[in-house]
Amino acid sequence: MRKNLGWSLIEQGKIADAKHHFEKAIKIDESFPEAPPGTGMGYCMQSFVHASQQQPAQSFQQLDLCLQKARPETIQEYEWLVENLPKGVAQRIDTSGLVNGLEGKKPLELFPITQDEPINYQKWYEETKNTFNTPTP
Repeated sequence: MRKNLGWSLIEQGKIADAKHHFEKAIKIDESFPEAPPGTGMGYCMQSFVHASQQQPAQSFQQLDLCLQKARPETIQEYEWLVENLPKGVAQRIDTSGLVNGLEGKKPLELFPITQDEPINYQKWYEETKNTFNTPTP
């Protein structure tokens, strides 16, 4: 819920408020002894926010955690990863928790990519860094 609220705030240009909710989502996710589906997405969203605010070091750090910990639960979460993170990131994330929207297909069938295709972090950062030009309150 926190990650969804955070993304809604991003869409309203309230980046500082959104970051707070992503941090809360991460804290909640880390309280689970085993990562259930839906956890870790806060790291992915934080990475996008840091990139949009021209903070590459923080963005790449969160992206690393995203790759390690994200477990999308719905096809919409997976689509968000495909559409908003560097090409190839979504395909390297644990999708075993996807339970809604696949209709019998595997994620790689919906969004094909060669597994050994390199992830171009710098290109993604350059494309993302000016996404939000709204000043933070």
